[in-house]
Amino acid sequence: LVQTSSEEILFRGYLTRNLANRFRSPWIWALLPGLAFVAMHLTPEMNRNDVLLLLFTIGVLTIALIYMVYATGNLGAAFGIHMGNNLSAFLMVSHQSDFGQFSLLRGAVIEGGLSNQQLVILTAISLVCVGLTVLLLLHRASPLKVRGS
Repeated sequence: LVQTSSEEILFRGYLTRNLANRFRSPWIWALLPGLAFVAMHLTPEMNRNDVLLLLFTIGVLTIALIYMVYATGNLGAAFGIHMGNNLSAFLMVSHQSDFGQFSLLRGAVIEGGLSNQQLVILTAISLVCVGLTVLLLLHRASPLKVRGS
């Protein structure tokens, strides 16, 4: 809760709001904090496929989070999505060796050995999960629809 909330307050709250007050273009106020958020997850030992997976999966999540803040006018849905994503990654299915001992299921370890096929599959899974989450929260017929403030 503390980790995801602090990231949302910084990247989707503080940075986004301050840049939006200075620049009208969402290419600046949405993209720059999003790039910083993605870059924060990079590590020096990552190879090309690891970096691409991170860019695609966390990039898509970042786009969804900023869109939820824009659509609802507050950080609440972004808090929940981010926390749900991290809990799923750490407790349900983990692809990281450092966190694998906490998860219910263990996927193929991705650090340093990610094949092109795994890159495509994991990216597709991420796109579908994030897309369904946004659809579930914003669709007018959804019982979990969030509303703007």
